Amino acid sequence: MDIEVRVVDRAGVGEVRCELEAGKARIELKKNMNARHVETGYGRLFFRYGKGLSASLKHLIVDGKTLADIGHTSITLTLRESVALARYFNGVLCAPAAKIDIPHGRDVWLILFAPIDVNPRIDVSKPLLVAEEASVSASLSAGEEGLRYSLNAYGSGFKRAGLEFVRRVNTGTSFTHGLERITVKEKLAEVQPGESIQST
Repeated sequence: MDIEVRVVDRAGVGEVRCELEAGKARIELKKNMNARHVETGYGRLFFRYGKGLSASLKHLIVDGKTLADIGHTSITLTLRESVALARYFNGVLCAPAAKIDIPHGRDVWLILFAPIDVNPRIDVSKPLLVAEEASVSASLSAGEEGLRYSLNAYGSGFKRAGLEFVRRVNTGTSFTHGLERITVKEKLAEVQPGESIQST
């Protein structure tokens, strides 16, 4: 089926047509890119703000590498979940991606953010957490409504206890950025001795 494609065009690729069918995205670039090869798979855009804003692209998974079509370029991508995590001016975007090899010129990257029929799932490996230095416990569960939790401070001898949710994306290392790791922490709950709280 044909779908509307919104393009953020930083490489001057021009008009783009996209069809979704059987878990695949078939993308056609109307402009003649004079490409040599097309490498498809699952890629990441990593960006970091230091002395200035720097960004780089690379494939995390390579599905295939084919000779480019003569004239306009046609690309087939396998649909996968898109993942994004950012903290301040540092972040990473992961999604199906294609690298278009342009001889004697800058390569062109195409990243596809498309809806897929897969519900994000949270797996809980430790449903019960117990603090080592205080009488505090937390229970976790996951269902259709997402992550649910409770925090119980049944002891004394401490001022407060908290439950923190940490999200981390690690895409390895690169020459541009070194260790590519983004960590975002979110405080879910905080209690004082004798208190308990649970998610609603």
